[in-house]
Amino acid sequence: MQLSFMVPLGINNDICSDLALVKLELAKEQLSKQEHDKQLVRVLKCAELHAAGYMINPNSEFAYLCADVINIRTYINANPDLFSD
Repeated sequence: MQLSFMVPLGINNDICSDLALVKLELAKEQLSKQEHDKQLVRVLKCAELHAAGYMINPNSEFAYLCADVINIRTYINANPDLFSD
């Protein structure tokens, strides 16, 4: 087992604080990107299920996974007033 820690040497720690803020922002951006990627994959997989003629059983505990993925044509046909000229 090894334990280590770092103690900044010097009086002015502004550089360390600035670096920490930059790293925190980068971590937040990476987390946001991962969340967007996860949602995109979810939508793509649901679309593949629908295209193959499958769906998740509405009574399943996982039905929420594809509940918000809808077919464009179906949506337009159900809401023609939103797409009329």
